[in-house]
Amino acid sequence: MHIIQSPLFDFEEFIRIKKNNRLTMVLESLPIEKLLKAIEDEHWTGRKGYPVRGMWSALIAGILYQCDTVAETIRMLERDKDTRLICGFARDKIPGQDAFGRFLKKLVKQEALLEECFASLVDRLRKE
Repeated sequence: MHIIQSPLFDFEEFIRIKKNNRLTMVLESLPIEKLLKAIEDEHWTGRKGYPVRGMWSALIAGILYQCDTVAETIRMLERDKDTRLICGFARDKIPGQDAFGRFLKKLVKQEALLEECFASLVDRLRKE
């Protein structure tokens, strides 16, 4: 059995909107505060690293802009100033593959919260 879910955005309008406005809309629609807070609260050793929200935003941008790999996401951040700024990175402070790998490991550790975020999003769509 298939369940038809209502869309987050009107598709036609979404396509017409400027690329980076789409990224902002998607980032604002995802209920991820608890998840990001949990990752931020993890015990850090060594230097602080990149901001959690920026890393999350970069991953979502990579998905939205159809980057197939982390390396493509990094290249996109290097090329696209607007996306880089939305993610909160300066030109000379773009995370590398190692930083993304560490972030993904932290994200995987929070699988339950990640599932909760997506369940919350599905519930919201169901109500609309």
